[in-house]
Amino acid sequence: MNAPRYTVAVRSLCEFTAKTGDIDLRFTPSPSAQEGMLGHQAVAARRPPHYETEITLEAPFGCLLVRGRADGYDAERNQLEEIKTHRGDLSRVPDNHRALHRAQLYLYGAMLCEARNLASLTVALVYFDVSTQQETVFREQMTRDDLQAIFSDHCARFLRWAEQELRHRERRDDALRALAFPYPFRTGQRPLAEQVYRTFDRGRALLAQAPTGIGKTLGTLFPALKALPTQPLDKLYFLTAKTPGRQLALDAVHTLTEHSETLPLRTLELVAREKRCEYPGKACHGDACPLARGFYDRLPAARQAAVEAGFLDQSRLREIALAHEVCPYYLGQELARWCDLIVGDYNYYFDFNALLHGLTQQNSWRAGLLVDEAHNLVERARGMYSVMLPQARLEALLHEAPATLRRPLAGVLHQWQRMNTQHWSPDDGQTTQYRVLNEPPEELLNALQGAVYAISEHRNAHPTQQHAALLDFYFDASKFCRVAELADGCFMTDLTLTRGQPTRLDDPDGLQGDLCLRNLVPAPLLATRFGTAHASVLFSATLSPDRYYRDLLGLPADTPWVDIPAPFSASQLQVAIVPCSTRFRHRARSVKPITDLIARQFTERPGNYLAFFSSFDYLEQVASALHRRHPDIPLSKQARRMNEPERQAFLDRFTLRSQQIGFAVLGGAFGEGIDLPGSRLIGTFIATLGMPQLNPVNEQMRERLQALFGDGTPGQDIGHDYTYHYPGLQKVVQAAGRVIRTPQDTGVVYLIDDRFSHPGTRALLPAWWALSSPRG
Repeated sequence: MNAPRYTVAVRSLCEFTAKTGDIDLRFTPSPSAQEGMLGHQAVAARRPPHYETEITLEAPFGCLLVRGRADGYDAERNQLEEIKTHRGDLSRVPDNHRALHRAQLYLYGAMLCEARNLASLTVALVYFDVSTQQETVFREQMTRDDLQAIFSDHCARFLRWAEQELRHRERRDDALRALAFPYPFRTGQRPLAEQVYRTFDRGRALLAQAPTGIGKTLGTLFPALKALPTQPLDKLYFLTAKTPGRQLALDAVHTLTEHSETLPLRTLELVAREKRCEYPGKACHGDACPLARGFYDRLPAARQAAVEAGFLDQSRLREIALAHEVCPYYLGQELARWCDLIVGDYNYYFDFNALLHGLTQQNSWRAGLLVDEAHNLVERARGMYSVMLPQARLEALLHEAPATLRRPLAGVLHQWQRMNTQHWSPDDGQTTQYRVLNEPPEELLNALQGAVYAISEHRNAHPTQQHAALLDFYFDASKFCRVAELADGCFMTDLTLTRGQPTRLDDPDGLQGDLCLRNLVPAPLLATRFGTAHASVLFSATLSPDRYYRDLLGLPADTPWVDIPAPFSASQLQVAIVPCSTRFRHRARSVKPITDLIARQFTERPGNYLAFFSSFDYLEQVASALHRRHPDIPLSKQARRMNEPERQAFLDRFTLRSQQIGFAVLGGAFGEGIDLPGSRLIGTFIATLGMPQLNPVNEQMRERLQALFGDGTPGQDIGHDYTYHYPGLQKVVQAAGRVIRTPQDTGVVYLIDDRFSHPGTRALLPAWWALSSPRG
């Protein structure tokens, strides 16, 4: 027998060999991970004291080493149990799901018999309903030979694929060892690459601040790929905040491939389901969608064609999926198991139910992370771990909900109204009131959990019904209940109350409440995800100050922070501070000096400029004034809620020959992640410090962050810096960074506000900038 070389988890092996038939997501009200864990604990608590849990097992087969953890074993009864949690009518669990569960149980049984020299075994599939706490048990008495035959059958069917994977891994690693950097290193690019490689070699985390224009994508991707064979690593995840970042990573792979004789690197681009769906509006099951029908039967051929293709951006993956009549989105989910480099949004690794994080844990992969534009991760993670429930949505749903759901939904509304009345202050004199609650109201939380269960039961009973508003409420309410289980000092529960005209007899005050469970510090949740990875490199042009990112992203206190020198000289960029207040109370009188400055600069050096403002209202004031006073200067303006084609059309107006002023909102779509080299952009006007709005939510955040991270130093306001100052200056530096993209570019940046002169603010600006005051 060959020495085992390919390790596979029992669950992954069974998912490969035992899944057949349709995709069927009709049985979707499944327990959360927390509920599943508690369900397993509840079953184990009912067993006798000698009952064993989480039994680690492994067994070889040819070049395979099969590993896993069986849920429970009662040695006195000689019974092995596989526990599956569910919610609702068990008969609605699809047959192909049950077949998968049985396969896992049989494989664990074979491995246990081998490990403990058992001649026979009772194998039991235990279904535990997390709502009713009821167990349904299916038992079989099986011999060691019977179980070993099943084990051998599954392994034999997987063996050919495993051998192919081993050959691919050898070719991949050999090619990566020989891979050379495709170009002469730019200034700063080699030090960045060295830091990344060193981080992967040591299995640590790194914060790398590197300026725009040095080729950060290639400078991080190349050394990370070189580390795959040396560590060794199974996977590399390149995680981005926005679509342009994904494209840059895919372009870098193209560059490496073109400059290599052969690079058998399987690369996969993951895209959101709504962007991949071929039949919008159809449910994900075989009775509704033709690409879900027989998906698992046609999957083997589609999977083989995809891995042979190697490079799988969304267009190539779609082409292969449709050729084999399978869903492109779910083919992509499957291929995440078999590709080497996966490029996708942050949420694929950091979200609660993140695909890549879950697969990494399930398969014990050694994976590396590259987190692009990592300054975005703080706010993105807060959004992932927060949830808002608007009362108006619940009231609208009550009018159209199925009759069987009106009572539980009305119960939620009743508790909501009680909460509103309890926290409304009639003597306040305001029509809108903001309240911070100590915790989510228990009575409302119980009512929400009851409504979630009722909706689950309804969906089980009526699996073909499509009700978008009901599903949206179900998912938000489920998430609210889940987040409530995690809520601690890193979260805040707040209620925004609005008093309007009474619309119901049971609500004479006409109160409307928006309830939010708001994550303030994502660090503990992110820390577990960083801890799963072998190495993590977070890079951006704006990662200052380093303590801010360590504190909020959950990185170890000793995580290295490096600042890669810029390849540019101060002579390339004229940076001027304009002492004109842009505070809200001074906005009206700031319009004229700003328009005069823009017009003077455009007259002296015609070309393409971007002018950034703190809001659309402020933008409109200055743009209108400039058009009235200087109608000969061409203008283009960012509009509210522009879609992707509209955003691209805005950027396409900035050509090598055009001359215009583009007006945009700081922190929006055009403040970062866009590339307008040469004469496509020669200057920016930034009329704001970019600080978040002063409002009750941000003030509460300031107080909480001060309490968590302030060290009592006199005059130091960590809460203000973490809430307002650092996030604002990050946007400013990102926007200014659009001007100089190559060593040949020249341009100007005007920082319009007297507060830019403050030493604490100037210290956060790039060191290579030479600050001055404007002429005139």
